[in-house]
Parts: sequence; C-alpha cells; structure tokens
Amino acid sequence: MAFCRLYVRYRGRVVERVVGVRLAARPVKGVGSADYHQPHVDLKDAIEAVRPAVVQLRDGNQNVVGTGFFIDEAGHVATARHVVENQPSLLIGLAHPNTENMRANFSLTGVEVIAEDKRHDLAILQMHANPFKGEITSGIVIGNEQIDLLYGIATLDATRPNDGEPIAISGYPLANPALVTTSGAIGSAWNYDVENMHVPGAPPGFTMPDIGDTYLADVQANPGNSGGPTYRLADAAIIGVCIQMRLSPTFDRTGATSDVATNAGLTVVRPVRYLADLIVNAGI
Repeated sequence: MAFCRLYVRYRGRVVERVVGVRLAARPVKGVGSADYHQPHVDLKDAIEAVRPAVVQLRDGNQNVVGTGFFIDEAGHVATARHVVENQPSLLIGLAHPNTENMRANFSLTGVEVIAEDKRHDLAILQMHANPFKGEITSGIVIGNEQIDLLYGIATLDATRPNDGEPIAISGYPLANPALVTTSGAIGSAWNYDVENMHVPGAPPGFTMPDIGDTYLADVQANPGNSGGPTYRLADAAIIGVCIQMRLSPTFDRTGATSDVATNAGLTVVRPVRYLADLIVNAGI
C-alpha cells in the first residue's frame, strides 16, 4: 500500500485527499505536481496505471451491465446512472490479476446506489465489502500465498482537454470477461447537450434549456463501456465518464433511412467536473 494525493479540481478550486493506493504500475502524479503535463507515455503504461481502479458491474443474475471505477478508499465507485437504473440488485466484480493459467476471474460483492445525477447520467455506489479494508479477497491461495485483488484509485482531473489529445477508455464492453481498452483522441472538447429542465419554484410545466458539457471522443465504445473511465495517455488521469456511444444511421438501396443504426465510432464522455460536484454534494 502506497500513499499519494488525490486531487479533484473543479470550479476554480482543488479538493485534496490523501489516499492509500494499490497500483499495478508506478503512481501517477496529480494535478498539484510541477510536471503535471508530462510527455506522452506508452498506452500500456497508462492502462496498467488505471487498471486497478476499474471495476465490473453486474445485475442480480450476474450479467455484465457496465463499468465503474473507484473514487476513494472508502469503497465508493463512480459509474453512469443509466447502468444502475431500474436494477433491483447489483454486484461489483473486482478483477484478479491475469496470468497464463488464470484470467478473467472476479470476486463479487453487493453494492447500493447512494448518489445520483440524472441530468448528467452519473451515479455513485457504495460497496458492501471494501477491499481497501480487507473485507473482500480473492479467496484463491496458490503455494500458501493468497492471490491479490486488483484495486486502486486513479487521479481525477477536471481540466478541459485539448482537441486531439490522446485518450483511452477501459471497461467491459459486450460482456467481455477481461478488461478491454480502446484508444484514440479527443474529437471535440467543446461538445454539449441540451435538456429542458424544470425551474425550481416555477409553475408546473415551465422549463428552461440547460446546457451540459460533454467531450466527444474519437474512440469506439460499445454496450458495457458505460460508466467506465476516460483518461489521458499523458498522465493516466481520468478526465470523464463514458456515458454513450454515438450511432450513425444506415440507408437502404433506395437511399432511404433504415430502421437500423450502426456504431459511429464516436463516444460521448461526461466531464469529471460533474462527478466532482456529485461527490461534494453527496458529502463523500
């Protein structure tokens, strides 16, 4: 167990926490570091830095429904709200290290939703058994030595990325049993969505348009990626939460739009500053 500082910067201020972190690779420097914008690092190093923070989400029948990631050592996990919506029971899967003889194994524990942001499609979960406190283990012993679980905390950074900045998304798309990472770049750091929201205190039916920031990633995601971390390759800092893949219409032989859409290869990412707001508002 190593200790490092977790910085969450949003709305002009920095929330700082000292956390215990288990990392599969070297610790990642945070927002407060003098060399915060490091040179581009290898994709595999960024993946190994983020891997311990990523968890698998399953429904009560143990079907994979999405991805999440640790935000602190108290067992809180961030994900997309639509992943956990209308789920009567949920499980979190903590991965065991992959080896030539053992791969895609998980230890499961229950979880409950403790905070939600419907507008920005975000949720925070509380694990019933906390690996940081030793309340859940792999349960596998080889040669009198217990196999460790993968768990850790990555750095969150709410700084707006640059268009073209190299990024990656890790998760469990298409119910894949092992962690999958796709990579690319920020297609637009200035994307947005608009939703009509009820104004508190206003008459029923009175709404105002609310503009929400999103990043558009030139990275392909699939069902199951939702709730997973989107992170910079420069320093493996998480900059957003994967919430949606963009769909592209298809056309029949007459040129008319068909009823079938296809993955456009673009992914909608909710900036981590909204997650920071949810963390603070929930008193976490």
